[in-house]
Amino acid sequence: MRDGAVECLLLAEGGSEAVETVAAMLGDRGARVACTRDGDEYLDLLAARRWSCLILAADGAGRHSLDVLARCRQIYPEVPAVVLVRHGDTETAVGAMKAGAADCVEIPVSMARLLDAVVGACREAQDESGACRASLTRMEHTVLEHILAGRTNRQIANVLCRSPRTIEVHRRHIMQKLGVTNLVELVRQTMEPSEAARSEIGRYRAGEYQGA
Repeated sequence: MRDGAVECLLLAEGGSEAVETVAAMLGDRGARVACTRDGDEYLDLLAARRWSCLILAADGAGRHSLDVLARCRQIYPEVPAVVLVRHGDTETAVGAMKAGAADCVEIPVSMARLLDAVVGACREAQDESGACRASLTRMEHTVLEHILAGRTNRQIANVLCRSPRTIEVHRRHIMQKLGVTNLVELVRQTMEPSEAARSEIGRYRAGEYQGA
């Protein structure tokens, strides 16, 4: 696998064979895929790295999978999620969307439909992040760049010839606009995807249009 590839975290509770198919499909497209059948382990893995997309199978233990999804969205709302549902299971699909899923894909899974869901979810998440960042003022953008560089309020104040109190106010406004509550969330929310990741998403879409 290449550096910067799209990374997907899959939940396959109930021994879902569909997730094995999904993992193979994504792997064929160069994605990095991690899979577990345990909800608690899934949440642990969620915190272990920066995932591009979450995928949860709700074809067997649907309700518990949706509970896990709701928890994922509560902890990391910026990470998009796709839910796999049984064909015609409208109730679970509606529940998934209410729990925060970006899209639902019916089982048996179609390659084109899966890629469309993953690419669309990733693109929408990036657009939302960019829109939030675009709402910052010029000074807030400047302060944000210093924060991401690891500088303290006092260090930023010295560089910008402002008081530490002024920088603290800017920091608070930045976090409010971006909808984050701590520095870790701020970094995750504002990190731009790498060039390799953008190329990988392009690869997905190219494969979709080729009818792969």
